[in-house]
Amino acid sequence: MKNERQLTEYEQKEIEAAKLAKQELELSFYSPMFAGIAKDIDRAVKNSTANVYDEEFEEATIAITIKISCEEKEATKTIESGNGSNAKIAVYKAPRIKHRVTAKLVQKDTTDGDVTYTTHELVEEGGKLIAKPLQQAQISIEELEVVNQSEDKEKPESRAQVNMDEVIQNNKDELEA
Repeated sequence: MKNERQLTEYEQKEIEAAKLAKQELELSFYSPMFAGIAKDIDRAVKNSTANVYDEEFEEATIAITIKISCEEKEATKTIESGNGSNAKIAVYKAPRIKHRVTAKLVQKDTTDGDVTYTTHELVEEGGKLIAKPLQQAQISIEELEVVNQSEDKEKPESRAQVNMDEVIQNNKDELEA
């Protein structure tokens, strides 16, 4: 038994190409002419499915574009005649098939947040907005009585003062209940 070496991938492709060159091929998606396209589609389907399955992406879209055209080519054909060989140039149309397989993987990354700093007042100083802590975030019961006994109701100077007045009133209502 003779020990034969394995053919390289390049050699295998060359042999296949030589076989195809001798065959009549119907222009059909199932024809060997479209084997490269099918291989590229298969690779895109497998990779995209793996990424979606592993939850790296939410979904995948695969788009396939196939462009079919004909290119005029010339070939020299030798014709045997009684006087010897004559060369004749023949023009023919060669099928050209270009393709593109595009896999679009969709990944959404959304983070939501909502924080209200009720212990700070937003003020403008020197062209900048600054969140300053309120002067009195907690009020004692004695301070509630002093504030409520005050008959001098001045217009609040800021929203923070309005919020402070609401906090005082709410705390008083809760204490009385």
